[in-house]
Amino acid sequence: MIIKFWLHIDRDEQLRRLQAREASPQLAWRVTEADWHAREKWDLYEAAVEELLLETSTLPAPWTIVESNDPRWAQVKTLRTVVDTLAKELKYTPNTGLAGADQAGDKRRKPKGVGDATPEEATRMAKADKQGDKKNKRDKKDKKDKKDKKDKKS
Repeated sequence: MIIKFWLHIDRDEQLRRLQAREASPQLAWRVTEADWHAREKWDLYEAAVEELLLETSTLPAPWTIVESNDPRWAQVKTLRTVVDTLAKELKYTPNTGLAGADQAGDKRRKPKGVGDATPEEATRMAKADKQGDKKNKRDKKDKKDKKDKKDKKS
């Protein structure tokens, strides 16, 4: 199985990143004259990339073009593509969210009152449940501390 990605940023984002690197004492060394020279040939590189993608994309191993101006979005899209491709190739349907946590063999703790909640609702409920657990632990600790203080005074 081959998964191919082309991480694409636009011309303005490339300029912004190069300028940010030059302005940073820790990163300035990474920017060279070759970066600025290559930037002048943007249109030629863009045409070459388009040809490369068209000529090397195949049905078993297509290119996934990842819009990478936003690095977080690029990470999400890349990971989502990997998970979807693995699931398809392995004929595996991953358990989606906590709503299915009561399935046989699933050891995750299901939040109180989840029932047939959607994954989004189950996640929200799980967070609220976790916050409640933390509060209960704090209350128990406070009671224990008070008892210990009382016992020391006696």
